[in-house]
Amino acid sequence: MKNKSIWFGIVGGLFVGLLIFYFIGRDSDAIRQLKNLQAHPRPIRSYQESAVEKIQYELTETGQKRIVGELTFEQKLALIREKWGKNIHRSYIQIKMIEDLMRLCQKEQPNDWVACVNELAGAAFPKLANKLFDQLSSLVKYNDWLTRNKDRLDKMSRADRQKALAEARTSLFGDENAKDIFAAEIKATTMQNALEEIRDAKGKDINAKLSYFKNVLNETYGAEAKAYLERHQQEITNSLLQSVQADLKGMSPTQQRHALRTVRSEMGMDNAALERWESLDRERETRWAQGKTYLTERQKVAGDPAALNELRKKYFGAEAETIAQEETEGYYRYAGEQRIGVE
Repeated sequence: MKNKSIWFGIVGGLFVGLLIFYFIGRDSDAIRQLKNLQAHPRPIRSYQESAVEKIQYELTETGQKRIVGELTFEQKLALIREKWGKNIHRSYIQIKMIEDLMRLCQKEQPNDWVACVNELAGAAFPKLANKLFDQLSSLVKYNDWLTRNKDRLDKMSRADRQKALAEARTSLFGDENAKDIFAAEIKATTMQNALEEIRDAKGKDINAKLSYFKNVLNETYGAEAKAYLERHQQEITNSLLQSVQADLKGMSPTQQRHALRTVRSEMGMDNAALERWESLDRERETRWAQGKTYLTERQKVAGDPAALNELRKKYFGAEAETIAQEETEGYYRYAGEQRIGVE
């Protein structure tokens, strides 16, 4: 009996191992479709240049143009060329187009969407058909790699994750190709790293941190730095303020107001905007002070629902019901620390 139990254990272990190998090692649906397309290439279809002229439009109730009826294959190609043709020789644009076509084909032909994307891309830009297929192949493999490695990537430190992503992209797309395709993300990562360095920096005042941040911004975006800052002014300002919270909390109220004005001014805000933000800061300070006082008094009447309702009305007025609902869900708005200049 003992030998038989050992034997069954060995067989059972092998069976489980085979199952794991089958489910983990087998190709995803996208990879299977890609391999099938590689094994059975399809000819590129042609289309008429005048197809776009035959597309019919109508105006919606909001005044937007909407296509009437189903598009023919030729009309789809015409629209693709119209939308992407101007900059199609850029790797980044090629990938954005392919991602756009993926969404379309996954909806229209879920069981054959890889071939659908390749057919539309290659027919729209026949001179680039081979390059576009290579881009599609690399993107399918990259997305598959991301899916398979999600848990591992999630557990990595930020630096290790960035390194792993960079290595995968270079391996699948090639160095120069990857740099163009992921340029925006690489730049955003560079700025995020700068914010983390500012947050962790010890012994530097806010002016020095601001100077460092602006240098990184200019080095990363070059001639586009000013325009980028204008487009993302509030987002960047909030991120910067989050990174200097430790500095702000170590200041007096007067020093805080001066530091907030300096940061916002350096991020391009004019005097009118600075005045509006200072007014909002004062409102926030008052609100948080009231919130902290409310939490202290709340402890004294926590067992009395009627008294608690009156206390909420006293401190929050029209917001009392919202605060009550939050508390039933276990959320106490003023229990944590205020993010100065942000909330």
